[in-house]
Amino acid sequence: MSASVSQRIANDRAVVGYELVFEGAHADSVRKQLDRAARRLHRGLKNLPDVQDQTTGLSLQRLEHTDPKTHAAVFTGWRWTQSGQVWSRSVAEVPQLIQALDAAGARPRGIEMRLSTQARAKTLDTLDKKAVKAFLHRASGIAAAMGAAGYRVKRLSINNHCGEPGPRPLIRMAALSRPSVSAGDTTVRVCASGVVLIR
Repeated sequence: MSASVSQRIANDRAVVGYELVFEGAHADSVRKQLDRAARRLHRGLKNLPDVQDQTTGLSLQRLEHTDPKTHAAVFTGWRWTQSGQVWSRSVAEVPQLIQALDAAGARPRGIEMRLSTQARAKTLDTLDKKAVKAFLHRASGIAAAMGAAGYRVKRLSINNHCGEPGPRPLIRMAALSRPSVSAGDTTVRVCASGVVLIR
């Protein structure tokens, strides 16, 4: 037997993905350009409250092209790429985040609206209790419908990820030209399932 409860919560976090990409003949000098750009980005984000920057990847790629006459690979330089995410608790700060990325020479990759860990945990704490009550209420109703004297719960488990939708898709950067960007919401669902013995 099972019972579920759910609640829609407004997303309270915006995640902006970005890439810093620099190319040149010498890997060391290109890496220095990348490091300078990363420092500019950090300085630009310091003025925004409740913003976190996380590096998610760093790669070095050898650049080549094919000689049309000899068909041989010809070395042309190096490409350093740093990917990352900027987290903000305020959707209203997204345009400022984009400005900071532009100033550092970064390429914004998109925006994802999410529910913060703190907000989800608070919601789950409430829904866990409601799910148990819903489970017991259903067990009581079944026992009454069968004309039984009562019931006993033999096993009960709580699932905090039952039927939840996936993360909200990334918003195209063109959407930032609109007067406002909606954060949307996330449906948090809790299921209580178990075995009940009707007496």
